[in-house]
Amino acid sequence: MDVELALEADTHDHLVASLRSERDHLREELARVRETVQAEQRHALHLLMGIPAGVCYLRGPGMVYELANSRYLALTGSRPLLGKPLREALPEITAQGFVDILDEVYRSATVYSAADVLVLLQEGENGPLREKWLDFVYQPMCSPAGNVEGILVLVVEVTEKMLERRKVEQLNAERTALQQELIRTQQAALRELATPLVPLADGVIAMPLVGAIDTERAAQIMETLLDGVTAQSARVALLDVTGVRTVDTQVAGALIRTARAAQLLGAEVVLTGLSPVVSRTLVSLGVDFSTITTLRSLQMGLAYALRKTPETTDDPAPHPRRHRGRL
Repeated sequence: MDVELALEADTHDHLVASLRSERDHLREELARVRETVQAEQRHALHLLMGIPAGVCYLRGPGMVYELANSRYLALTGSRPLLGKPLREALPEITAQGFVDILDEVYRSATVYSAADVLVLLQEGENGPLREKWLDFVYQPMCSPAGNVEGILVLVVEVTEKMLERRKVEQLNAERTALQQELIRTQQAALRELATPLVPLADGVIAMPLVGAIDTERAAQIMETLLDGVTAQSARVALLDVTGVRTVDTQVAGALIRTARAAQLLGAEVVLTGLSPVVSRTLVSLGVDFSTITTLRSLQMGLAYALRKTPETTDDPAPHPRRHRGRL
């Protein structure tokens, strides 16, 4: 009996010693794990705080600053933030809607990110507000149980990029405006080339036309000719169509309307240079040019115009008398 009791005692003592040894081993192992975890956390935090971005950690629903790296502090005007609620530390951002977004991130445990966002941040505690453009991420941080404990904020300032973009956009806008102005200038030059107006003598102007005449060009011919009649005080306007190979009823009607409009301004329009082909076409179309003087060539038209206008010379010598009228 005594032997059995002794054996039980030895077994119990051995078991207790074994349990104590295992407990101590587990404690040591737990301490090593905790130390390793803490070292890894410190390393991770060191890496996080050293990344080229503003980083801070807001703890709890009150959004209290617990951590902030140097870039974040510089971005927010080097104000004392740690230990303060966000609303107190950066009051200017409350009205800009960022606190509401953070509250929603904390409530929903959902990541929020945005790019190229304009933010007004105060320079120092009493400094002025400055415009800054930011890219940022709000990352909810959860406990092992899945409850949100805080929010990790990562911010990158992109103000310089946005200012450069604005500058490029402004330069592009200026380039576009210059291109449009160049196009308008070229179009104006083309219109002048398409409807050249040449003063030939005092009171005589000529417009030699070349190429096809469509509705738009016909309207331009009328506008340029009437402006020329007014500007030059012209009494005779020669419309030379030697270079026009085709004249249809639409073009002929435009020329007739131009002649009538010029008559209202006190000028006579003389149509010169009608080719035989064009003449036959107009006759076959039944176009009535009876109200317009038509001559075969520009030279004949000029001679006609000079007879229709008074002499303008300072030569005291007498001039031969010119017959005024149609050829």
